[in-house]
Amino acid sequence: MNVTGVFELGSDVDVLSFDLEASRTYVVRGDRTTIRILDPLGAQVALAYEWETGDHTFTAPSSGAYAAELKSQQPYLQREVAWSFSLREQ
Repeated sequence: MNVTGVFELGSDVDVLSFDLEASRTYVVRGDRTTIRILDPLGAQVALAYEWETGDHTFTAPSSGAYAAELKSQQPYLQREVAWSFSLREQ
């Protein structure tokens, strides 16, 4: 999954939804955004940072609909900022 978008203001939050399978490891990457992954019950999933690649990895604790909450890295910016997000199975 590769998605792009725009934060109209620095305070905007964009949310993406996708289905994942339990016990599988996934890789996420974002450009000009901070990322929070929420499991099907709304709990935040811990992300491991891969220093060499800049990727984040996590193992899905359960199957179901997950969400990625994307926020600007500059929350007080008053202009549009383009962002990108990618998710793939490791």
